Amino acid sequence: MTHQDSASLLTLPVELIHMIFDNLSDFTIICSLRQVYTRLNTIMDAYPGYQELDTLFLCDEVVGCDQIKHIVNALRNNPTLTTIQLRQNAIGAVEVQHLTNALKNNTTLTEFHLNANHIGVDGGEHFADALRNNKTLLTLDLAGAGVGDEGAHLLAFALQDNTTLTTLDLGSNNINAEGAQYLADALRNNTTLTTLNLRVNDIGDLGAKYLAGALQNNAVETNDTRSGT
Repeated sequence: MTHQDSASLLTLPVELIHMIFDNLSDFTIICSLRQVYTRLNTIMDAYPGYQELDTLFLCDEVVGCDQIKHIVNALRNNPTLTTIQLRQNAIGAVEVQHLTNALKNNTTLTEFHLNANHIGVDGGEHFADALRNNKTLLTLDLAGAGVGDEGAHLLAFALQDNTTLTTLDLGSNNINAEGAQYLADALRNNTTLTTLNLRVNDIGDLGAKYLAGALQNNAVETNDTRSGT
């Protein structure tokens, strides 16, 4: 939707604008209309669909930095948003930094799914920083994010301080025995994580041994730890 289209919207009664919103996707409302005009933001804030939005599902979209900034705005200002699903959006470490900066102080989000986005080690570091501050996130899905052993190390270090996360998906992240050892060390001190998914990682017998040792005194469930399973 162009700026001219957005400006035309402002000439309509609020009730009619809300009816138009009813036929637009969340992606269009949040990523195309937000922050275009101040009055349009006000109208959007009063829109019941925005006030009641608890799940933002934006998968297989072209999400760039500008759109990410609008999602960040929703994270900071929407009091009902509990789940964000951003699977396979070509999101990288730069975009993740914007998201995690908002996540640090967010008090409503409980699920964040960023699977199939190659955020790399830098993206893993941004999430690690957020986990040290966030007190509400329960599920973090970073499957296929390419964080590797170094990213696993950073996330494992954050898990030693985090007391709320219960599920962490690190499947298909090129994690080897070294990364498994870091995670195992974290599990010895973390008492809240209940599910750690490491499917399709090459941790081998040594990595499995590290995890088995940590699980002797921890009830966390690890899923499919061997490569190719």
